[in-house]
Amino acid sequence: MGNDLSVIQDLFPDVDPTLLELIHLNRLCSPDSVPLPASRRYNRRLRRRRLQFFKHADECIRDNTFHRKYRMSFRAFLLLVETLSPALERDPRKCRYGSPIFPDLIVAIGLRFMTGVPQGALADIYRVSQAEVYKCRDCFIDAVLSNPSLAIRFPSSHVEWEEVRSGFEEKSYNGLFHGTCGAIDGFFQPTAQPTRKETKGNVLAYFSGHYKSHGLNCQAACDIKLRFMYFGVVAPGKTNDCIAYELASDMKQCIDSLPLGLYFVGDAAYTLSEHLLTPFTGSNREDLTRDAYNFYLSQMRIRIEMASGRLTNKFRILRSKLQGTLATNARVLLCCATLHNFCIDQEELGSEDDGTAASASPSEQLNDFVIHAAPDGLAYLPTVDDEDEAAALLRTNLGYSHAQQSILERINREGTRRPLRNIMRNTIE
Repeated sequence: MGNDLSVIQDLFPDVDPTLLELIHLNRLCSPDSVPLPASRRYNRRLRRRRLQFFKHADECIRDNTFHRKYRMSFRAFLLLVETLSPALERDPRKCRYGSPIFPDLIVAIGLRFMTGVPQGALADIYRVSQAEVYKCRDCFIDAVLSNPSLAIRFPSSHVEWEEVRSGFEEKSYNGLFHGTCGAIDGFFQPTAQPTRKETKGNVLAYFSGHYKSHGLNCQAACDIKLRFMYFGVVAPGKTNDCIAYELASDMKQCIDSLPLGLYFVGDAAYTLSEHLLTPFTGSNREDLTRDAYNFYLSQMRIRIEMASGRLTNKFRILRSKLQGTLATNARVLLCCATLHNFCIDQEELGSEDDGTAASASPSEQLNDFVIHAAPDGLAYLPTVDDEDEAAALLRTNLGYSHAQQSILERINREGTRRPLRNIMRNTIE
């Protein structure tokens, strides 16, 4: 005891010796105390006792705070740990200070980082150094983005596409937009000002005058369940969505390759085409038919707005400026979008286990799928022997869409109009 006390007094010569002795006695009485090393070489190394995560999780479950802290149920958390464990395993023999850090702790630190908890607070909560917090964050992001089972992807079969399309048709008024296969939109993520080296001298390209901040332009597409079918960090923040859409080559190629009669919906920032429907703007929307078209199109387009809102509400690090490098910020965004899909999938599985989810029965026949999804009016298109030539003609005609015209004809024929309650609300506002 005397030897340890003399070491403390040597480290803090200006502090009252009586006070140091009281601190030393209190340390010896603490059940979590760890003996000070005799060699002064290691005096400044803190030998931490890691947080016992499952004891911590049990307390959170008892307090009903686990979902709020980790943005998922405990069952989903365990599944995520099991999925990522092969990429997060560490050799416990290489732990020089404190107890080893296991995958469950790495996943916990990664998730809390994405929810916006500061690094210093994470170090205190999980009893690790701040440098270890960054290391755990990077390992967690790498594990999530490299796992093929968690990857964000478009539907890969006609059955999956039909399931997405039928989901949108259920939300569309009278099935007006029953050819909808997804909704797309741009997402601006504020960041700290990047360096000239990162931007190759073009820092101004990352500053958005609209949002009054530096940032990144992301392009996203989602299905009716708010799951991202595509999420990419594609351009600097100053880039217009119409230009960024051209840079999102994977998404553009997928949309352009859809069968005729199927389409995605977007806002007015995009260019109208046969496979991408957009609203009317300016004086064009004064016509009652076009006004109704805009209103019912928004029923489909709102899904991507809801997906973006849910993403930022769940992972609140995205509500403030990301402070990392451009590469790190892009990886954080992709990781959050991937975890967003994982959470939705687990919530859906949980509801199915409870017997509350409805089972879908999509058609497995390609011909039935294409014909059923085609908008009204496409039957009058001229028939030619070379179907590829006709398809190419339609797809290259930007600024005009036969699908849009057929929807307008149906709205006019049925006398469909914007709901009166919506008109009255807009008048009051």
